[in-house]
Amino acid sequence: MPLFDATVKWKLAFFIGTPVVIGILKFCYEHVASKGTTSEKKKEEQEQEQKQSVDELEVSAELKDNEICETNPKPDTRVHQAALRSANDYKNEGSRCYRDRKYLEAIKLYGMAIDTCPEQRPAELAIYYQKRADCYEKLENWSMVKEDCSNALEHDHRYAQAYYCRARAHEATGDLKDCLIDITAACIIEMSMNDDLNKFLERVLMKTARIDAEWKVYSQAPLFAKKFDILSFTRSFATDEMMNGSSDAPPPRGFHRALSAFHKEQFADVIPSCTEEIDSSEADYKMEALLMRGTFQLFRGACEEGKQDVDAVLQRIHANEQLRISTYLWSAVLQVLLGKKQEGLEILEQAEKWHPNNADLFYQRALLLCDMERFHEAFWDFSQASQLAPLNATTELQKYFTEYRIAVREENQLGIQMAIKDLQESIASFPPCADGYSMMAQVRVDQKDFAEAMKCLQKAVKLNPTNAALLVQKAMLEEHWHGDLKKVAMMLKAAISVDPQCYLAHWKLGLVHLMLGNLTKAVGNFEKACFLAKDNDELIQSYKFRNATVAKIGAFQRLRIVKDDPLLLADLGVLGSQRLVLL
Repeated sequence: MPLFDATVKWKLAFFIGTPVVIGILKFCYEHVASKGTTSEKKKEEQEQEQKQSVDELEVSAELKDNEICETNPKPDTRVHQAALRSANDYKNEGSRCYRDRKYLEAIKLYGMAIDTCPEQRPAELAIYYQKRADCYEKLENWSMVKEDCSNALEHDHRYAQAYYCRARAHEATGDLKDCLIDITAACIIEMSMNDDLNKFLERVLMKTARIDAEWKVYSQAPLFAKKFDILSFTRSFATDEMMNGSSDAPPPRGFHRALSAFHKEQFADVIPSCTEEIDSSEADYKMEALLMRGTFQLFRGACEEGKQDVDAVLQRIHANEQLRISTYLWSAVLQVLLGKKQEGLEILEQAEKWHPNNADLFYQRALLLCDMERFHEAFWDFSQASQLAPLNATTELQKYFTEYRIAVREENQLGIQMAIKDLQESIASFPPCADGYSMMAQVRVDQKDFAEAMKCLQKAVKLNPTNAALLVQKAMLEEHWHGDLKKVAMMLKAAISVDPQCYLAHWKLGLVHLMLGNLTKAVGNFEKACFLAKDNDELIQSYKFRNATVAKIGAFQRLRIVKDDPLLLADLGVLGSQRLVLL
C-alpha cells in the first residue's frame, strides 16, 4: 500500500517550509549559554562531548537541561526544590552510566529521576524521559524508545531531540509515515540548521517516494499519452521509416492496419492491430509489429511491457538494417524512461558500431547526454546529427542551444554571445519553429532580458497554441520577472485548461500553492502530477514533494503551531527565499 493516503482531509491551510533562521538560533544559544554557573557549564560540555548522538541537538538539549534545572523563574516550595535536586542528581548519575555504556543502570537511574521529579516540572520530566529513551535506543528496544519519546513530548511538545529519537525508532520498525512527520517536526524546531537532521529528512523522503512510485507502477493502469506528446516524440526521429512512411491504401489487418491507425492519429487502435499481426500464424511483419507495439506500450506508460517487446526484436532481427537501428533507438529510450540512463547510453553506443551514419542515433544520444549534463559530448553528437540530417531544424537549434549552455557553464562571455548569435541565425534560417523560440526565451531569461523572453514565448505559443508546456514556460517567466505568484497560479490554471493532462502544469502549480501557503491545494496538484508522471524521475519527484507536504501538515499539528507563530513566520520567510530554486 502507498505510505500516504491521498484521501486524508487536511485541516491546515498554510505551509511550513524548511526553516533556516541563523540569527534567531544564535541569539537563543548565547542567551542560554550565559546562564548557570561556570562549573555547571563545563560539566554539561563534558557530557555532550562523550555522548554519541548529533552534536547540535545535544548542545541544545544540554543547555536546555542546565537552564531548567538550575534556574526557576517561579519559586517552588522547599519540598519541590529538594525533590528537583534529587531528581537532577539521579539524572547526572544516569548520564555518567550512559557514558560508561552501562545502559541498564542508566535506565534505572533515569527512572528514579522521573519518579522523584515533581509533576509541576514538565520540562525536566521531558528531559529525563528522553535520556532514558536514548538508553533504550542503544539496546534497540524500539517500543520503549517510542514510549519514552512520546512521554517526553507530552511534557514538551517542541522538544526536537525527542522527535528525532522517535523518528529513528520509527525508521527502524518500518513506520516511515510517522518517521517522516517526526523528523520534519525536528527540522522545524531546529530551523534546519542541523545537517544531520536535513540529511535524515532527505533520505526518508527519497525512500518513501520510491516506495510510492513502485506502488503506483504496480497498481495503476497505464495512462495513454496525449496525441500532442506522441506526435512530438515520434517526429524527433528524422530517419525512422515506420514513423515517417506513407499510409496510402493500407490493407485492413495486422501491422498495416496499425500503421494506418498511427498516421491517421487513431492511436488507440495501434496496439490491438499489432497484437493481431503478432498472433497470426501467417504474419509477414511480426518483428515490425513487435517493435511498434513496444513503442506504444511506452506511450501508455507501460515501460516494462514495452521493453519485453523491444527486447524480443533485438534478439531476433538479422538483415533488416532499418528495423535494427529503430529497435536499438527505442530500446535505449525505454531504458531511460525506466530510470536506467547509463544502460540506455550503452545501447546507443552499441548501435553506433552497426550504424555510424544514422542521424537519429546521434540526436537521441545527444539528448540523453544533455540530461546527464555532459554537454561537450552532446554538442558533438548534435553536430553529427545536423550534418547527417541538415534539413532538421530541431537538431540544428539544439546544437547551438547546447553550445550556449557550455559557454554559460564555463563563464565564457565571448562564447555566450557567439552562441546566442548562432542560435538567432539558425532560427531565422528555418521556417518559424516553436522549439526555436522556446530555446531563445530560455536564453533571454538567463540574460535577465525578460521582456524579450516574453516576446519569444508569445511567438512560440502563436505557432503552437495547444502546447501547454509553452504556457507553463510563460508562467514561470512571469514568476521570474514580476514575482506575482497569484498571477502565475492563474496562468498555470490556464495551461491546465488547455491540456488537463499536462504533468508539468500540475507539478508547477503545486509548488506555487506551497509558496502561497495553500497546502491542501498543493497536495491535490502533486497527487495529479503523480498520476500523470510518465517516467521514474517524474514519479519520484512528484511523490517526494507530495509526501513532504503531507508530513509538514502532520508536523504542524504535532507542534500545535498556530497563525503568527514565530516558527511559522520564520519558515514562510525561508520558503520565500527559496522560491526561484523550487520553481
